[in-house]
Amino acid sequence: MLDARDVARRSNDAFNAKDWTALAQLLSDHVEYVTPGNTVYRGVDGVRDFAANWWAAFPDVRASVHRMTAEGSTVVQEGTFTGTHQGVFRTPTGTI
Repeated sequence: MLDARDVARRSNDAFNAKDWTALAQLLSDHVEYVTPGNTVYRGVDGVRDFAANWWAAFPDVRASVHRMTAEGSTVVQEGTFTGTHQGVFRTPTGTI
């Protein structure tokens, strides 16, 4: 069984590969992804929305993790997203 850090690493790899099938297989139905702006994406469908938004707006997006902390099933990552903005990016306050 994978520990939380392994799941996070594999999730990042799947996100960067734009491999939704691999990413979805790593997620629990109870997953919560909280962004720095405090937007919470809940469940597999929520994470799908998050990923699809980034992939559509930044076709070459790449997530780089600089620091990771894990406690039990909770993982906190500090990192950056880089990419070329080519599409509509949805935010809580509107689209860019």
